[in-house]
Amino acid sequence: MTRISKILDEARADVAVVSAPVPPQQLRQRGRQVEVAASLHMRREVLRQMAPQYREASSAHKGVVLADFVRLTGYHRTYARWLLNHAQEEHSTVKRPSHCVYGAQVEEALVQVWEQTNRMCSKRLIPFLPTAIAAMERHDRLHLMPECRRQLLCMSAATADRLLHSHRQQAMRGLCTTRAGTLLKSTIPIRTFEQ
Repeated sequence: MTRISKILDEARADVAVVSAPVPPQQLRQRGRQVEVAASLHMRREVLRQMAPQYREASSAHKGVVLADFVRLTGYHRTYARWLLNHAQEEHSTVKRPSHCVYGAQVEEALVQVWEQTNRMCSKRLIPFLPTAIAAMERHDRLHLMPECRRQLLCMSAATADRLLHSHRQQAMRGLCTTRAGTLLKSTIPIRTFEQ
Protein backbone atom coordinates (compact mmCIF):
# COMPACT_ATOMS: atom_id res chain seq x y z
CA MET A 1 0.00 0.00 0.00
CA THR A 2 1.25 3.45 -0.77
CA ARG A 3 1.67 6.14 1.80
CA ILE A 4 -1.28 8.14 0.41
CA SER A 5 -3.57 5.12 0.62
CA LYS A 6 -2.68 4.63 4.28
CA ILE A 7 -3.50 8.24 5.07
CA LEU A 8 -6.79 8.01 3.19
CA ASP A 9 -7.73 4.82 5.00
CA GLU A 10 -6.95 6.45 8.34
CA ALA A 11 -9.00 9.49 7.36
CA ARG A 12 -11.93 7.32 6.28
CA ALA A 13 -11.82 5.49 9.61
CA ASP A 14 -11.91 8.78 11.55
CA VAL A 15 -14.81 10.28 9.59
CA ALA A 16 -18.39 9.37 10.41
CA VAL A 17 -20.78 9.20 7.47
CA VAL A 18 -24.01 11.17 7.74
CA SER A 19 -26.76 10.54 5.23
CA ALA A 20 -30.00 11.95 6.62
CA PRO A 21 -29.55 15.75 6.81
CA VAL A 22 -27.64 16.08 3.54
CA PRO A 23 -29.56 17.58 0.60
CA PRO A 24 -30.09 15.27 -2.40
CA GLN A 25 -28.03 17.43 -4.76
CA GLN A 26 -24.96 16.82 -2.57
CA LEU A 27 -25.55 13.08 -2.41
CA ARG A 28 -25.39 12.56 -6.16
CA GLN A 29 -22.38 13.92 -7.96
CA ARG A 30 -21.93 12.35 -11.37
CA GLY A 31 -23.90 9.27 -10.42
CA ARG A 32 -21.99 8.26 -7.28
CA GLN A 33 -22.85 8.76 -3.64
CA VAL A 34 -20.83 11.25 -1.61
CA GLU A 35 -19.71 10.72 1.98
CA VAL A 36 -20.07 13.82 4.11
CA ALA A 37 -18.01 14.52 7.23
CA ALA A 38 -20.07 14.73 10.40
CA SER A 39 -18.62 17.92 11.81
CA LEU A 40 -16.26 20.77 11.14
CA HIS A 41 -13.79 19.24 13.59
CA MET A 42 -13.66 16.04 11.54
CA ARG A 43 -13.26 17.99 8.31
CA ARG A 44 -10.35 19.93 9.77
CA GLU A 45 -8.75 16.70 10.93
CA VAL A 46 -9.04 15.22 7.43
CA LEU A 47 -7.58 18.44 6.04
CA ARG A 48 -4.68 18.31 8.50
CA GLN A 49 -3.86 14.74 7.47
CA MET A 50 -4.27 15.15 3.72
CA ALA A 51 -2.72 18.60 3.11
CA PRO A 52 0.95 17.53 3.41
CA GLN A 53 0.36 14.59 1.08
CA TYR A 54 -1.38 16.83 -1.43
CA ARG A 55 1.54 19.27 -1.46
CA GLU A 56 4.13 16.50 -1.91
CA ALA A 57 2.18 14.51 -4.52
CA SER A 58 2.73 14.68 -8.25
CA SER A 59 0.12 16.22 -10.51
CA ALA A 60 -1.53 12.87 -11.24
CA HIS A 61 -1.73 11.92 -7.56
CA LYS A 62 -2.99 15.37 -6.60
CA GLY A 63 -6.17 14.67 -8.56
CA VAL A 64 -6.67 11.40 -6.65
CA VAL A 65 -6.07 13.04 -3.26
CA LEU A 66 -8.36 15.91 -4.19
CA ALA A 67 -11.13 13.54 -5.30
CA ASP A 68 -10.89 11.60 -2.03
CA PHE A 69 -10.87 14.82 0.01
CA VAL A 70 -13.97 16.06 -1.82
CA ARG A 71 -15.68 12.71 -1.29
CA LEU A 72 -14.87 12.68 2.44
CA THR A 73 -15.76 16.27 3.24
CA GLY A 74 -18.49 17.11 0.74
CA TYR A 75 -16.76 20.37 -0.18
CA HIS A 76 -16.85 21.77 -3.70
CA ARG A 77 -13.80 20.78 -5.70
CA THR A 78 -12.50 24.35 -6.14
CA TYR A 79 -12.85 25.14 -2.44
CA ALA A 80 -11.25 21.82 -1.49
CA ARG A 81 -8.26 22.60 -3.74
CA TRP A 82 -7.89 26.01 -2.12
CA LEU A 83 -8.07 24.48 1.37
CA LEU A 84 -5.43 21.88 0.56
CA ASN A 85 -3.10 24.56 -0.82
CA HIS A 86 -3.64 26.91 2.14
CA ALA A 87 -3.89 24.41 4.99
CA GLN A 88 -0.90 25.83 6.88
CA GLU A 89 -2.69 29.19 7.29
CA GLU A 90 -4.86 29.73 10.32
CA HIS A 91 -8.56 29.71 9.39
CA SER A 92 -10.09 31.24 12.48
CA THR A 93 -12.74 33.91 12.66
CA VAL A 94 -11.78 37.14 14.33
CA LYS A 95 -14.18 37.73 17.21
CA ARG A 96 -14.48 41.35 18.14
CA PRO A 97 -15.74 42.17 21.60
CA SER A 98 -19.16 43.75 21.47
CA HIS A 99 -19.20 46.16 24.36
CA CYS A 100 -21.62 49.02 24.77
CA VAL A 101 -19.79 52.36 24.74
CA TYR A 102 -22.79 54.60 25.22
CA GLY A 103 -24.90 54.06 28.33
CA ALA A 104 -28.55 54.66 29.01
CA GLN A 105 -27.88 58.21 30.25
CA VAL A 106 -26.25 59.19 26.94
CA GLU A 107 -29.11 57.66 24.96
CA GLU A 108 -31.68 59.43 27.11
CA ALA A 109 -29.93 62.79 26.64
CA LEU A 110 -29.69 62.22 22.89
CA VAL A 111 -33.42 61.45 22.71
CA GLN A 112 -34.24 64.63 24.69
CA VAL A 113 -32.17 66.80 22.35
CA TRP A 114 -33.62 65.00 19.32
CA GLU A 115 -37.18 65.66 20.54
CA GLN A 116 -36.41 69.33 21.23
CA THR A 117 -34.94 69.81 17.76
CA ASN A 118 -38.14 68.51 16.17
CA ARG A 119 -36.72 65.03 15.46
CA MET A 120 -33.99 66.29 13.18
CA CYS A 121 -32.08 63.71 11.14
CA SER A 122 -28.77 62.59 12.65
CA LYS A 123 -26.61 64.07 9.89
CA ARG A 124 -27.93 67.53 10.79
CA LEU A 125 -28.36 66.88 14.52
CA ILE A 126 -24.74 65.95 15.30
CA PRO A 127 -23.17 69.24 14.07
CA PHE A 128 -25.95 71.16 15.87
CA LEU A 129 -25.54 69.17 19.12
CA PRO A 130 -23.07 71.49 20.95
CA THR A 131 -25.34 74.50 20.39
CA ALA A 132 -28.48 72.56 21.33
CA ILE A 133 -26.95 71.14 24.51
CA ALA A 134 -25.70 74.55 25.60
CA ALA A 135 -29.13 76.13 24.99
CA MET A 136 -30.98 73.34 26.80
CA GLU A 137 -28.65 73.54 29.81
CA ARG A 138 -28.97 77.33 29.90
CA HIS A 139 -32.78 76.96 30.13
CA ASP A 140 -32.54 74.06 32.67
CA ARG A 141 -34.05 71.49 30.33
CA LEU A 142 -31.02 69.21 30.37
CA HIS A 143 -28.47 68.33 33.06
CA LEU A 144 -25.47 66.26 31.95
CA MET A 145 -22.52 64.74 33.76
CA PRO A 146 -19.13 65.67 32.21
CA GLU A 147 -18.51 62.10 30.92
CA CYS A 148 -22.00 61.92 29.39
CA ARG A 149 -21.46 65.31 27.72
CA ARG A 150 -18.09 64.18 26.29
CA GLN A 151 -19.62 60.98 24.86
CA LEU A 152 -22.58 62.85 23.42
CA LEU A 153 -20.36 65.41 21.69
CA CYS A 154 -18.01 62.72 20.30
CA MET A 155 -20.83 60.64 18.85
CA SER A 156 -21.00 60.03 15.11
CA ALA A 157 -24.14 60.39 13.02
CA ALA A 158 -24.29 56.62 12.37
CA THR A 159 -24.16 55.89 16.11
CA ALA A 160 -26.89 58.43 16.75
CA ASP A 161 -29.00 56.72 14.08
CA ARG A 162 -28.52 53.36 15.78
CA LEU A 163 -29.44 54.77 19.20
CA LEU A 164 -32.49 56.63 17.87
CA HIS A 165 -33.77 53.73 15.72
CA SER A 166 -36.07 52.25 18.37
CA HIS A 167 -37.39 55.70 19.32
CA ARG A 168 -38.18 56.48 15.69
CA GLN A 169 -40.24 53.30 15.47
CA GLN A 170 -42.24 54.28 18.56
CA ALA A 171 -42.74 57.90 17.52
CA MET A 172 -46.18 58.69 16.19
CA ARG A 173 -46.35 60.08 12.69
CA GLY A 174 -47.90 63.51 12.22
CA LEU A 175 -51.62 63.68 11.55
CA CYS A 176 -52.55 65.48 8.38
CA THR A 177 -55.95 67.12 8.47
CA THR A 178 -55.84 68.55 4.95
CA ARG A 179 -58.12 66.75 2.57
CA ALA A 180 -58.72 67.38 -1.09
CA GLY A 181 -62.11 68.97 -1.58
CA THR A 182 -64.35 69.17 -4.63
CA LEU A 183 -65.31 72.80 -3.93
CA LEU A 184 -61.72 73.96 -4.29
CA LYS A 185 -61.19 71.87 -7.43
CA SER A 186 -64.26 73.34 -9.13
CA THR A 187 -63.27 76.97 -8.43
CA ILE A 188 -59.78 76.70 -9.99
CA PRO A 189 -59.94 77.21 -13.75
CA ILE A 190 -57.93 74.77 -15.77
CA ARG A 191 -56.75 75.71 -19.22
CA THR A 192 -56.61 72.99 -21.80
CA PHE A 193 -54.86 72.97 -25.15
CA GLU A 194 -58.16 73.61 -26.93
CA GLN A 195 -58.60 77.06 -25.37
